[in-house]
This record gives sequence, C-alpha cells and structure tokens, in this order.
Amino acid sequence: MTGSEIIRQDNEWQWLVDGKPFRAYAGEVHNSSASSLAFMDQHVWPYVTDIGLNTIIFPVYWEKLEPVQGQYDFTLLEGTVRRCREHGMKAIVLWFGLWKNSSSTYVPGWVKKDPEKYFHARDVYGKKTPTISPLCAEAVDADKAAFSQLMKKIRLLNEEETTVIAVQVENEMGLLMSDRDYSPAALAQFAGRVPQELLDCYGIGHSGSYEELFAEEAGSVFMTYSYAAALRCITAAGKEQYDLPMFVNAWLEQYPWRPGSYPTGGPIARYMKIWKAVAPELAALAPDIYVAEFDEVAAQYSKDNNPFIIPEYRRNIYDLPNAFHAFGKYNALCFSVFGIEDLATPPELIKGMFSPLVMASLNIDMGAWGIDGSAAMLRQIFGMLRGTEAIRDKARKEGKLHSFVRNNELEKGVLIETENYTFQVIYSGGGHDQPKSAGMIIETGDDQFYIMGTNFSLRYMSKNGQNFEIGILDYESGAFENGEWCAEQTLNGDEASFIQYYSYPEIRRLELYRY
Repeated sequence: MTGSEIIRQDNEWQWLVDGKPFRAYAGEVHNSSASSLAFMDQHVWPYVTDIGLNTIIFPVYWEKLEPVQGQYDFTLLEGTVRRCREHGMKAIVLWFGLWKNSSSTYVPGWVKKDPEKYFHARDVYGKKTPTISPLCAEAVDADKAAFSQLMKKIRLLNEEETTVIAVQVENEMGLLMSDRDYSPAALAQFAGRVPQELLDCYGIGHSGSYEELFAEEAGSVFMTYSYAAALRCITAAGKEQYDLPMFVNAWLEQYPWRPGSYPTGGPIARYMKIWKAVAPELAALAPDIYVAEFDEVAAQYSKDNNPFIIPEYRRNIYDLPNAFHAFGKYNALCFSVFGIEDLATPPELIKGMFSPLVMASLNIDMGAWGIDGSAAMLRQIFGMLRGTEAIRDKARKEGKLHSFVRNNELEKGVLIETENYTFQVIYSGGGHDQPKSAGMIIETGDDQFYIMGTNFSLRYMSKNGQNFEIGILDYESGAFENGEWCAEQTLNGDEASFIQYYSYPEIRRLELYRY
C-alpha cells in the first residue's frame, strides 16, 4: 500500500505512510526560504540534516506557482522534493495561497492588480484591509484552480516515491484589525439568514440573522463560517486531484481576547465545531503554539475528532521538552519547530527578522525564539522519540505509557501509577535558560521501564496498602538503535541511590524487584 493517510484506529489517530505508522519529527523553514533553490542549498539544507528530523515543512507560493494566470511553474516544488529525497526526509507542503497570516500578500500580481474583481475585506469604517475577502467567489475560484494544479503535480511526484505526506491549506487565515468583514458582499450575507448547516451545527431549530441567533458572537461565527466554507471549496478541489491528508493551522486566540487582535474566523478552539461541520474534507485543525500554555492548547486540539498536529512550535530549550508530553499524553502525529534552519546556523549568519541583531533593535523578547543549545536538545529528544516508537505504541494500547511536564514553577511534581509501582516525579531545575521538567515513563513489563526526559528526580514506591520493599535489579543508560536497546553503562552504587535527570535529555532502562 502506497501513499499517506490519517485514520482512526483502535480509538486513536494513526498516520500511515506507505502502510506503515509514521510520526513527523519535523521542522518548518522560514517563510521565504523556499523561494529559491539556491538559497535552500546554501542556507537551509546544510543546517537541518543533523538535528534529528524526518520531515521538512516548506511553503509553495501562489505568486511563484502561477505568475501568469493559467501558466504554472513547478520548478521550486520539484527541486525541493528532490532535495528531501536526497536527504531521506518526508515533506509537508504549505500552500501560501489567498491567505497567509491573515493577509493576502502571496497572491499573484494579476490578482493584486485587480482589486475590483478580487475584492478585499473592509473594516467597520469601510477601509480596505490587506486581506482578500473570503466572500469573494472569484478569488476562491482562482485559488481553487491553482491548488488543484498543485495537488495534481504532487500526485505525479509521489508516483515515484511517497515524499509529500500532507498539505497545509493556507496559513493562519482570518481577519486582523477588524471583528468582521464589512465589505458590501459581507454586509449583505451578514444581514441575511444563517445557513442551515450552521444551524444544524449549533442545534438551533429556527432560522434568523447572525445577530439574532449569536448576539455578541455573531461577527466571529459569521467569519468562521465564511472562511470554513471557502476552505471547503479549495480543499475539495485539491482532493479531487490527489487525496492526501490536508489540514489548516490556527493563530491562537489570546490576549487581549478581542476578535481582530487574532485573526477572526480562523480555526481557534472555540469554533472548531464549525470548521469540523463545514469543512469535513480537512483531516485536522492544527495549532501553531507560541503561547506558554502548552497543556491547555494540546487538550483542546487533541480531541477524538481531531488528530493532533503541531506545524509550528517554540524553539527555545526551555519549551522543547514539551515534545515528550505531546507524543506521550496527546499522541501527536507531528511536532514541528519553526525557523528550523536557524537552530544550527551560526548566529552571525542568520538573516531576516529573527537575526538576534534585528530582534534586539525591535525590542522583541527573544523568549520563545532563543536557539542557544536548541539544535543539540532537539536532536536528542527526537532521537529518543524515534527510537522508542514501537514500544511507545504498544504501551499506549495497553495503558502503560505515562508522560509529565511542569507547567509552572509552583508545581513540585506528580505521582504516576504504574501496574505494580507508584513513581514520584520530583521536578527540578529552574529558570527559562534551561529545559523544563518533562519526560516519559514506558512500562514494558511487570517490573521493567524505559524512562526519559529532563530535569527531574524519581522515587519508586509500593502502592498504597502493599508492604513489600523495592530494589533495583538492573539500571542502564543507553540508546535505541534500529528499534533495539543498546546499553552504554550499567549504573549502580551512588549512581543508583538517587535517580536524577539533568538538563540534557537522557533515556535509561530500569528494572525493579520486590522483596
């Protein structure tokens, strides 16, 4: 069986590539990196081949794909797919079509020069925004035509080898700087009756206008429906050419919590049910997680009806250990760090807005964008996760996979109940200049465990009501190679009297006995 699909199996989501289970340990390149094969060869590929990735996420730009209406140039796509194969990586394509970070900056010149035909959304004062309205049928049709050609080409490329495994349709869509679209077309639809499929989604048994039925949420519901309906058309047209998994990503709702301060209409958690009902062709709604509240976001986007895919994530060493919890508790199918090429690039060679000099001049907090130590950290974490895939999947099905993460400095630790033991995880470390406390415990037998993570100590105890003592039968550090455990050192004496994990990620095998 060839191809890529995301399916629901044994009450959990699974990604199959050529019939085999797959997890994307990924990195997304900067927005403009893939606009030149020469730039990728000089500034990207030399720095991403040795940090543990198995997947590269890169954009395809509408303005480059169709510079003249009806004439398509696939040079960039073909060249980048070729490089992915040479480096033994899978690819996820980002379609920068009508909308990228709310705006319509990646549309071709022939679209930009015809604002009457391809009209823009307007704010409450009637001023045009940089965003082409999702109510503009001509623009959606033009995007749909180009996206269809893109998917047709990807199908042909994948006939040789399944390299492109998914496509993100648009990027962080929605409307910024306005609570809704006030263009004439939008005003007319907003004043009309709410569509039946939206009434069904909310279980409303009578018709009415948006304001009558949704009150203060009317604008957000209207924009969400408008974008989801547009994406349904675009995605369905692409899937007619090639039925790859497709998803959309979300710029998350956040402070100051006003529509327009984040892109109104995008797939934020509150309106996921609209997206699911209106655009079922999409395999997943995927959060770009730059906020600190990882657990909260992961819980919202890893529901039974939504595979958990993270296309963009923070890249500093403090936050990277959240990958343990993403793949452990939330069964992530993809964990991707943004601006991946920066991690191994010497700081003085980093270009663009994420250059340390540029960030400092703009007085932007480096916080989530820090890269000191990130390449080594990501390489080690991804290496351990890739090596333990088989035993993790087995343990998950048996309810024997346990993960943990410290969400704030007030949390001291957590108790984890395994079949025969209680483990007390005690969080350690402090400050955002080192990895947070996070990790995973995998039960592989009655008394056998693989434990990995950063900055915590571990105590093993008998369960409540049991009176036996516990000792260590075997304790090893090591690594998995080709799915097999390779011990590097047997730990005993002082090294076994107190189980401690430090700032650099480690994996160890622990076997206990009772007496």
